[in-house]
Amino acid sequence: MAITLADQYYIKAIDEYPYNLEESIENLNYALSYDPDHVGALYLMGRLFMEYLDEWNTAEEYFQKAISIDPTNYKVNCTYAKLLITFREYEKAEKLIQFTRSLRGNDPTRILFVEAFLYEHQGRLAEAVEILETAKNYAFTDSVIDEIEADLNRVQKKIKNKQPLNWINR
Repeated sequence: MAITLADQYYIKAIDEYPYNLEESIENLNYALSYDPDHVGALYLMGRLFMEYLDEWNTAEEYFQKAISIDPTNYKVNCTYAKLLITFREYEKAEKLIQFTRSLRGNDPTRILFVEAFLYEHQGRLAEAVEILETAKNYAFTDSVIDEIEADLNRVQKKIKNKQPLNWINR
């Protein structure tokens, strides 16, 4: 298989993301102009709209299109599940997490992060801690372990505060 022009622009966009968003956006637009169904470019564009522009609905459109093209892309599924959690669409997020768990070549640590994020949002803090502890077993870099431990500390502080998360059920 050859690297297409869309792939080349996507790689340039990844290289610039998130440090030079202007260049990243330009390269993503080029990638999508050459291949409007480029899953990687759709995914990264969705992340950009979600993480930097706070345009959640636009981000959702990009993720849905990427999933319609390749439902086995675990990165898209995990990031879209986080967006669904943000929307408080917990049942949809949980189904997507379970499906993603079954995919070949997935990253268990990333999936466990999303699952812990779901439990935390639902106020199921003890379960979030349990999932994050499990995630440590699947982590293979110090930076991922540090991220897990930071999340564990945050959730454990919430448990100590024992403040109900009433806003979740609204």
